[in-house]
Amino acid sequence: DDQFQSAQRQAARVVTEGQLRDRLKEQQDVILTSIKGDYAQQASCARRGQEVNDRVDSLRDKVAGAENNWAAAQLRETWVQKTLKDLESDMRDLKGRCERHESE
Repeated sequence: DDQFQSAQRQAARVVTEGQLRDRLKEQQDVILTSIKGDYAQQASCARRGQEVNDRVDSLRDKVAGAENNWAAAQLRETWVQKTLKDLESDMRDLKGRCERHESE
């Protein structure tokens, strides 16, 4: 009778150990799937971060280009204003010469 109960306990232990192994395997699979998901999410975040960095670089380039265009426009405006002043001065000189010439 003791041997029978001992055999039953051993069989129950074997079933329990098998169930524990199965549960551990399931938990291990869940953990591995979660880790794979975390890695995939990190990779996705890294790609998105690189996309954002690329956009920032592109915007910086555009701003630099706009600043260069603005600086060039400022130089052109300065040149135009100087040229106009020079022309006005030349016109006054010519007018003065013409008046002197007419009076002679």
